[in-house]
Amino acid sequence: LSCVRAKTTQPMGAGPYKFIKFENGVVYFEANENYFKGCPKTKYVNFQECTADEDKLNGVITGTIDGILARDLLDRTLADKDILQCTIYFRYYLQEAMKRCGRAEEYLNNLDIWKDQLLLGLTTWAEQPEPSRSDCHAWGASPNIELYRMVAGIDSGAPGFSKVVIEPALGTLTRLDAAIPHPKGRIEVSYVLRKKHLTAEVNLPREITGVFRWNGKEFQLNGGKNKVMISRQ
Repeated sequence: LSCVRAKTTQPMGAGPYKFIKFENGVVYFEANENYFKGCPKTKYVNFQECTADEDKLNGVITGTIDGILARDLLDRTLADKDILQCTIYFRYYLQEAMKRCGRAEEYLNNLDIWKDQLLLGLTTWAEQPEPSRSDCHAWGASPNIELYRMVAGIDSGAPGFSKVVIEPALGTLTRLDAAIPHPKGRIEVSYVLRKKHLTAEVNLPREITGVFRWNGKEFQLNGGKNKVMISRQ
């Protein structure tokens, strides 16, 4: 066993980095000065082991976990009720991960924890399910943002909201009207979805431009009134 342990705890390789140690969930690497393509400029690289799904969702948001791995992680987080569920405030990051994985259309199906609060008679969002320490908590109010940013799809496309990105995710909705204030005026959107055909009207402040995205297609938006008609494949 000592022979096996020596080989598995001191792995060999000829890559750009050398394994130094694994300690407290962190893997430590150092640049290999004998690497055949030359020693890497970054001398040390560390990898943090993630065991909690909340930590892994951060990986999806930052792009360190992507593709099939990201989608599988999101599926498990949404479907497996036996695992520790995200807190109310952390669902903001869960929703961001949904958007990054192309699952924004499912947002409206994941609002039960807020619907339960309405059934209790709350008119503001709580910090956590009952018994709650605070029945008016900003950290639990992500739907106030996401209904506009994710469902209506109104988002900033440049610093200072100088450009916009409009990318609706209507889910089961067939009609939606929404508006948000902007330093230059108001941004207004109106959507009608009939079967596979979306008609979108977007009204931007005169000085603001942007793009409209839906179903893999993109259209330029100019200041003033814009009308876009798209058919889903």
